[in-house]
Amino acid sequence: MRALREQQRAAREQQGLQTTIANGDALEIALASAERREREAVLRGDLVFSPPFFKYPVRTERLRWARTRDILQRTSPGPDEDGVYLEMIARQAASIEVILRQAHTDHANLRCQQICDRLLLATLPVLDSSACARRHGDFYFVQISAGLIEFAYQASKAVVLSWKPVPAAAGAAFSFKCEPDDVQEVLAANPMPLMLLRMTIENYLFNGLPRAVGYSPPPSNYQAPLTLLTASNERFVIAHEYCHTLHDALDIVHGGNSMHSEEFASDVLAFHLVAESGHQLDLLPPNLSTQGVYFVLTVLDILRQALDLVRFGAARNDQPFVGYPPISQRLQVLRECYRKTVTTEDNDDSIRAALFPANTLSLLWKRLLDDGLAASWRGRTLSRVWEGI
Repeated sequence: MRALREQQRAAREQQGLQTTIANGDALEIALASAERREREAVLRGDLVFSPPFFKYPVRTERLRWARTRDILQRTSPGPDEDGVYLEMIARQAASIEVILRQAHTDHANLRCQQICDRLLLATLPVLDSSACARRHGDFYFVQISAGLIEFAYQASKAVVLSWKPVPAAAGAAFSFKCEPDDVQEVLAANPMPLMLLRMTIENYLFNGLPRAVGYSPPPSNYQAPLTLLTASNERFVIAHEYCHTLHDALDIVHGGNSMHSEEFASDVLAFHLVAESGHQLDLLPPNLSTQGVYFVLTVLDILRQALDLVRFGAARNDQPFVGYPPISQRLQVLRECYRKTVTTEDNDDSIRAALFPANTLSLLWKRLLDDGLAASWRGRTLSRVWEGI
């Protein structure tokens, strides 16, 4: 814990921030947030209803509540953690741990239990788009950049606001049409989602802040899809880093380009963990629970292209971030993973719904490029957040 807190302190000071992040005791705040989530839930029979939109099986939701508290207490967050924010991240980590530990079955995975018990989850007070897993003695750190999660959230907001609300089917709380023609129709009537995405990207590139300013939260009918996509984004990022931890702890070595092979393997295993946790804990079909799998990688690809535009005047042909395989290859592997493990049919479980958020984000990005975005960035200086990235 001391080593983890020292890394957080060093990261904060490297950002030029001299004051700590926490506003009070971070662990106390995080546990209070978890308790409030449990207190506000409504039990009806064998389901837990989390107002205003979601429902979960009672048994697995109680497992997730307990696992969330365990993750928070295990890490015992210090002065460079936002307790409320960490509780949200810990809930997604708990979703992954329930599946890894097989806590919802009668056949617990003792090896994964031992690994998880020595894993410390933390956010880093840095604004770049990173996440990492590393070993420290007999323990493992999974560290998530606050910048990555915040930027993914802001991009999610722009995407959801560009969908077309339609009357909900019987028993449904909301419904949207997300095909390209629907998105174009929404943008023709109100270009605000485009402006939100543009301002968010520009603020991130040139000021180092992964959010736009001057925009209020989306209307209430957009909250459910935004919450769903945000949770999926966070869960995939965390699951991917847990998978790197498993590679380290179990001494798994891949042939060929082992660094790239491990990335692909971690993507695929994370896909399965996200899909399984969505099914068991959230009662979601795979094409909803895995939306973040494709969305997060598309977010990273757009950031890559944006950095290229500023540095070189044009986006290079899928040049990857240093040490990573091209994102287009990672997306292709994960699309094939879906089709092989879920369905190739165009039915209710088809991959189309899983790709709606990522495809909408790509459409918004193309619209910005077509509107002359690159020319407006010519000669501008990137924030120091992007040095070495």
